[in-house]
Amino acid sequence: MVIPLPAVQVQPEPTQCGMVSRPWLYFLTCVVMLHAIELFWFRNIIGGFLMLILVSVGFYTLREGSLDMQCMVVWGMMCFINGVFSGIELIHRAVQPNALPLFAGKEYQKVLDAKLPRLTLWEWNMLNAFNIAGVMALVSISIVAFVVFRKSIDELTQREEQPLILPSRDFGGGRVGNSARGSGASPTRAPADPENANGRGSSSFVPFSGEGNRVGGADSD
Repeated sequence: MVIPLPAVQVQPEPTQCGMVSRPWLYFLTCVVMLHAIELFWFRNIIGGFLMLILVSVGFYTLREGSLDMQCMVVWGMMCFINGVFSGIELIHRAVQPNALPLFAGKEYQKVLDAKLPRLTLWEWNMLNAFNIAGVMALVSISIVAFVVFRKSIDELTQREEQPLILPSRDFGGGRVGNSARGSGASPTRAPADPENANGRGSSSFVPFSGEGNRVGGADSD
């Protein structure tokens, strides 16, 4: 499935908001793994395999104690799509006329014994709890990824809006910054030759006292 989206630009290094949310993302990824186990338990091989792919992408995004910002955007979008479909599937299963309640009591044990795969009462309730928790974890991952993405875009925009010419400041008797040349008043330098300062010097004007000759002209007798 190809989703047409514009180019996503995020800063490569993880932001402070991303590093703060990293433990929560790790916990939610573990919950999605329980959801994958629940799907395999119900013999839903394709759904469990897709959930394992999301779990693998999540652990890859959170690898080496950091956070891959590029993978996080794709991972959050995949979790949102799968979370929506998993929630719709859960509602569809719960509203069927002959469907068992998600959390059944002892009176439904005989019904569970007649179903395949055969499950005990605590297995049925536990697997449905994993299902609900997995759907909530998928949606939560997408929300956290979106918030971290927006924070990253805001920080990137603030960096681009910073002035390229830094304000000058005095440092050790000198001038530091790019505005010392071309903007503002610059410090007055002492002249290299004190005698020539302000147009004053020891040299005086000497008029020309030689003779001139016409170039290319003939001498007249």
